[in-house]
Amino acid sequence: MRYTCTMETSMKAIFAVCVGIAILGIANARAVEDEGAVESYYEEKAIHGQQGGFTTEETVAQAICHSAVLEEKGYSPFWTYAVGRLCRWPTHTDTCTSICQSANLHVQDAQTVHGKWECITGIHVYSGRKATFTNGDTKTATLGLKTYQDNCDQPTCGPNFCCCAVAY
Repeated sequence: MRYTCTMETSMKAIFAVCVGIAILGIANARAVEDEGAVESYYEEKAIHGQQGGFTTEETVAQAICHSAVLEEKGYSPFWTYAVGRLCRWPTHTDTCTSICQSANLHVQDAQTVHGKWECITGIHVYSGRKATFTNGDTKTATLGLKTYQDNCDQPTCGPNFCCCAVAY
């Protein structure tokens, strides 16, 4: 079955995947526009052990966050961010609510700096999952990526991304 990415698509999961595909397309388009800046970006990612562009976890988190904002807010005009959250166990870990309300975060985007920021949900995107159908057998059911939806006020380790929505 083939799906088309449109706002009329009734299944939110399909829309979330479409957003993830769009994000990857934007990253690739930026690579063509400014190769020097992108090379520098990829070098920075390589320092941290990532293969250029957004990681799979970042892309999945952004898609889930955008879908969660649509579920919560409908099609109102909102910007959506999947903001990375560190676990500082056993010391205090910031909640997603406090992360989304942080002025240090807001100033990172001039377009949304004066918007109304709020946390929609916290999510954990698990890394290290094997790709499905690695043996080419499309008839075998195998587990794929793993995610867990948490809440905005989790004070301990749990969500590794916060879904922040910004209204203007």
